Amino acid sequence: MRQLVLYNPATRMAARFGWGGKLVKAVLALGQTLKIITSQPDRKKCKVRRAQVLWEEAEKRGILMKELLLFGKPFDCYVAEKQHPSSSKIKDEGSRIIFSGLPRPAGYINPWLDLMDDKWLFKKKLMAEGLPVPIGASCRSWGQAKQIFDKIQHQHKNEGSVGESANRRIGLPVSVIVKPRAGSRGRHSTTFVTSLEELKISFRIAKQLCYWVMVEQQLMGPVYRGTVINFELAGVLRGDAPQIISDGENVINKLSSKTKNFVRE
Repeated sequence: MRQLVLYNPATRMAARFGWGGKLVKAVLALGQTLKIITSQPDRKKCKVRRAQVLWEEAEKRGILMKELLLFGKPFDCYVAEKQHPSSSKIKDEGSRIIFSGLPRPAGYINPWLDLMDDKWLFKKKLMAEGLPVPIGASCRSWGQAKQIFDKIQHQHKNEGSVGESANRRIGLPVSVIVKPRAGSRGRHSTTFVTSLEELKISFRIAKQLCYWVMVEQQLMGPVYRGTVINFELAGVLRGDAPQIISDGENVINKLSSKTKNFVRE
């Protein structure tokens, strides 16, 4: 829906003529008039840690921020307004911006940004290019989530897949990850889901953040995140899950207790 609303011929033309910001503000005004969209001005009530940090920096610079609420629920959208130093009035209409996630330069439009934020659309793009992806798909109902879960277990057991795990080799259910289709930073995501009961709980958790839910085979191993600046790879960060490396002498329980003592010290 976001792709359809933001990147249709009319909105592209509006952006070309510099009307994008006005269009967004008009939609916001209409939503507020209809009481569909409201706002809250308290930084401490915001549940997104990144937004809290941004909000605190804005306050230091004399910028007022408010969190927008859709039907009373946050959806990671904000309004920032620059004020006169000696007045509580807004400086001018051009100093008022509406943004999602992070503020962008004026006139900045990047459809790839929204594509990457939609896990299912991005996954289909990868599949179209012949790149390997984990088993799984997007769903909106519990029945669909259960079908995908059963398919993952069946396919992983009989055929194998990307990132074959020890679970398959010893006949245990494969771990599944359940997460909102939109959003980032692991919010409302549940890992190591191996039963229908766990699936039901994690599905409800993901639904709190997004109408659509991704149910996928969980891949094991390190996570790499690359940063590209001006079309050049500037650096890569690797993240590893907590793990215990054997010393060839002790059992896991003893190694685990030693690790805890080491961390505590």
